[in-house]
Parts: sequence; structure tokens; C-alpha cells
Amino acid sequence: MNINLQIHKKHSQVILGITLRYARLKANLSLRDLSELANISHTFIANIETGKVVANSETLRDLFAILHIEYRDDETLISEFTERYNRVFNNLYMDRLERTLDDISILEAEEEKYLNSIVIIDYSLLRFLHAAISDSMTSYLRQNLDLLKRVSSLLSEEQQQVKFLIFGIDAYNHGDYKRGYEMLLQARKIGNASIDPLINDYVIRCEVKMFMFMDAQQLADQTIDELEADINYMRAMKVRLSIAYSHMLLHKYDAVDLYLDKVCHYGTEFNELSLLDQCHSIRAVSYLLQKRYQDVERTVNLVVHDNPISLIVKMDVAAYQGNIDRVREMYQHAMQDVILVHHKRDQMFFTLVAHTLQAYVLEETVYVAKLEELIDFTKAHMDLELLMFAYDLLIVYYRQSRHYKQALELSEQARGIRSFGQLNS
Repeated sequence: MNINLQIHKKHSQVILGITLRYARLKANLSLRDLSELANISHTFIANIETGKVVANSETLRDLFAILHIEYRDDETLISEFTERYNRVFNNLYMDRLERTLDDISILEAEEEKYLNSIVIIDYSLLRFLHAAISDSMTSYLRQNLDLLKRVSSLLSEEQQQVKFLIFGIDAYNHGDYKRGYEMLLQARKIGNASIDPLINDYVIRCEVKMFMFMDAQQLADQTIDELEADINYMRAMKVRLSIAYSHMLLHKYDAVDLYLDKVCHYGTEFNELSLLDQCHSIRAVSYLLQKRYQDVERTVNLVVHDNPISLIVKMDVAAYQGNIDRVREMYQHAMQDVILVHHKRDQMFFTLVAHTLQAYVLEETVYVAKLEELIDFTKAHMDLELLMFAYDLLIVYYRQSRHYKQALELSEQARGIRSFGQLNS
């Protein structure tokens, strides 16, 4: 796959209007506010913003002066930007985030120039896509993403596709698998089919979380073939990790090892530490579910840079060894992690795990309330793995407190969720 962005000056009229509208919204001005400042009809300004009319140079100069912008659509800027855009997008597709850093830094440093030019939309979409894939969406970017939603009706089909992809990945990052799945399917329906393997990578991740295991397996087989035909081995390995995780949830441990062995071999041969860390983390959970405690400790200690999965396993190992102080220390470390701070779902999960391991004490009413909150959250977002976790803990609590009727009702609900065929229907 080789992205080759084309900027067509014939669309400059529409893009100019988007630039004007984006700048107006960013300045928190209504159409009537700008109309009064420029002494121009607000209807005429609205038509400029939607590309329906072309204003004369004097009118545009007045509007841009009020908004403090200088619009550019020269070939020098277009050529410079498209070269950088293509390189960043292709590296994102190939899952080579480290290769995007220099280009992204340069784009950020020259943001004002791009936001006031014909490339405003493509620049913004690239920044948002990078932030979504790297899970580094800042409050500033999110605020600008909200502004983009308000001009989305003016986007081309290819731009709409990237927009849906961004929304889908961002929703996935925040544990909203239902919305993420819906957005990703929208992205797959339109635009450039050559980026479908990237979209499908995240579709598969959502399907695994929603227990759509058969769908995930079928799409993964197709996507791995497409990625490897495109010599995109890194992302193909990420897809294999998703399927290994799905087999772990199904307790098919031989299949887990089969997929992880392939990924670990690739990671070792090409020194891909992030892949190896994920491999070791998933394998450690697999061993934990099989109660192979010595293998759990040996495997999780191979993780170089901890992730939420490895931290949970290490907390379990420390608790198994009776080192509650160590569990508490890791819990506090997790709750201060940059990623977890912005992910409500993970924070709730870690707090409940710490409580069950006796490293963090919750009052009984607070404990039940947190479980019920997690159930509501995961139901709404189709996070069936954590939903089952919350159900299991609440069922145990009701049984121990002799609330057998509530325990039975929850057990029936959980049994329905575990019926994978029902979930896939």
C-alpha cells in the first residue's frame, strides 16, 4: 500500500470556505458575530463557508483580517505538505510510529501555516490519525477534533473515511468497542480500499472484545494475507496478537501458543521489543488461567516495558507470593500511568483488582457500587471481557452475603452473555 495524497486546486473554493468556518469556530464567533464585525450579510458569509459562492479578494481580505489568518494555496506549500503527509500515513499504516516522530514534530511546529491553507483538512486528519493510533490524543487535539465534526459535511469521501477511522480507533482506545466497531465499519464502506487492512486490524480488535470470535478469526485470516502480501509484517503480527488473545479468552491454550510463537519468532528476529512485550504479557495471562504459576512469573518478568496486562499479572504474582506491599506499589504506579489516567474503564478495573488482592480497601457499599458502575459501562460499550469480570465478582459477593436470588439472576445474565453464538447473531 502506498498512499499518494492529491490536493486539487479546483476544490480551493470549498477548502477556503472550510478554513474560514474553522477559524470562525475556533474564535468562538457566530455567523452573526462575524457579520457585524465585517459589515457583511451573514447569509453571504455562510455561502462562502460552504463553497456556494466565491467572494472577491477585498471581502476575503476583510474577513481573514478579522480572524487573523492568511490563506495559502501555493504549489510550494502543497508539494511540501503532501510529501510529508504521504510519508507519515504510510508509516502509520505499516505500524512504524517511531518513523513518524520527526515529521509530526515539524508539522506541529508549522501548524498555523497549514491550518490557514488549502491543506487544513488533510493536515488535521493526519494529526488526529497519528494521535489515535499512538493513543496520544491531547485535550488540545480533542478540542480541534470537535471542531472538525462541525465541518464534516464538507469533506470528500476519502477524508470522511479517515475521519471515521479516527473516531473508530479513538473509541476503541477508550473501551467503547460498540461505537468503535460502528465507526470502523463506516470507514470500510467508503474511500480508499487500499487502507482496509488497517481498518480491519481495529475491527478485529473490537470484535475480540465483543466476543465475536468467529467473525474476528475469519477477518483476521483474510487481513493477515493482505498485510503480508503488502509486506506489512508488523501490523500482521498485531492481528495475530488479537487472535491469540481471543483464543486465550476461549481457553484454547494450544492455539494461543501457536499464534504467539510466530509473533515471538518475528519479534526476536527483528528486535521488535513492543511485540515481544505483548507476547510475553498474553502468554503470562494464559499460564495464569492454567494455574502454571512458575511459568507465569518467569514469563511476565520478560516484559521490558510494562503494559496494563503485564501489570495486572505482576500484581497477581506478588499477591500469590504474599507480598501485598508490592501489589499496592504496582497499583499506585498503574493509577499514575499516563494512559490509564485518561481511561476510566482501566482505572475501575485496576481498583477492583487491587481490592480483590487486598491491596486497596473499598467499603462494602463502595465496592458494590463500583462493580455495578463497571457493569453499566461495559454493557453500554460492549466490553464483554470486563463485563464478565464484573459479573463474576458481584455474583461471588452476593453468594457470600447470602443474597442468593440476586446471585442467581446475575448468573443467568452471565450465562446468556457467554453464549457466543447469541452475541454474534
